[in-house]
Amino acid sequence: MKNNLTAREAISIICIISLCQLILNTPKTIINSCGSGSIINILYISLIGLITCIIFSKIIKNFPSDDIIDISEKLGGNILKFIVSIIFIAFFIILILVAISDFSYLLKCIYFQDSPLTFILIFFIIGALFANLSGFNSIKKVCTMIIPILIYTFLIIFLKSTTSIKLDDFTPILGYSYKSTFQNGLSNLFFFNFIVLYLFIMPLLKKKNDINKIIFTSFSINIAILILTILSLIGVFTAHINSSNINSLYFLTRSIKISNFFEQVEAIYIFIWILSLLAYISILLFFITHILNKLFHFKDHKQLSYPILSIIIGLSLIFVNLSQINFLEETIFKYSSIIITFGISFIILLLGNIKEKHKRKSKTSKNQKI
Repeated sequence: MKNNLTAREAISIICIISLCQLILNTPKTIINSCGSGSIINILYISLIGLITCIIFSKIIKNFPSDDIIDISEKLGGNILKFIVSIIFIAFFIILILVAISDFSYLLKCIYFQDSPLTFILIFFIIGALFANLSGFNSIKKVCTMIIPILIYTFLIIFLKSTTSIKLDDFTPILGYSYKSTFQNGLSNLFFFNFIVLYLFIMPLLKKKNDINKIIFTSFSINIAILILTILSLIGVFTAHINSSNINSLYFLTRSIKISNFFEQVEAIYIFIWILSLLAYISILLFFITHILNKLFHFKDHKQLSYPILSIIIGLSLIFVNLSQINFLEETIFKYSSIIITFGISFIILLLGNIKEKHKRKSKTSKNQKI
């Protein structure tokens, strides 16, 4: 893999991963857990996420040519490398499953009520397959093209919702309780699972010195859009969106009208979201094949897309109704994101950095003796 990823392309890839979670039911999950205290909760967990990013940015600079898989190998040999690789492959598969299950259910409820859910799932799978067979260069170009449009759609939602936003909607300021906002609200750290991508893009960059710019620019964009989205939803739904099973952000787009010509703006939003989710799935599929290639050194790792997507289709058939999709989102996806991002990744980076520093000190002391 050539080091040809620019800072703009890297930021676009990371933002696609995080903002596509907003297209899904991430905002609803946050609001349901914290109510009117959601903004305070976001600021609170953002501080934790920012501290994590600062630590990660300092450590990965010591491994300019290595990603988290390579660092695992240096730390614990091939055994740890294999274990960590399987963990991240499983995690990326979970992210894909959440995306296609949740959004396919939305499309079925809106447009394809009489069609089997499987047909919609296969559409996303085929799109991701073609994207990966086209190569990573095609994927990153599509992401760079889509992300400004996607950000613009979130800004329109916010601007159109400002007339509904009142200060009373954000009281009590701590939501349901202090405990729900600060203690139970820690579970909302799952939104920051995009941080793990920072651990994979370093070796792909054209300029390694761009890593700080990439980390803090993408982090700032993601937090800003999250806050605006939460403000919009609370302003319109007044922190009570439990009753609806369909994506809350979709309902918000239905209230948007741009002159008399564009009245059904939600159809445009759905189209943009479909393109964004195809890019999202393609990125994750690329990293899955990339990790497998590190393990087994295939001649053409793109061909791995076929068996991987076949497995994903089989797994997606398990999550075909709303209760199963909710379990996938609110339990498996949510807690695996926190454990892998703030647990496993942090420990591997920290121990890998300690071991690397110890090696350097040993070499320095040997050279001084000589």
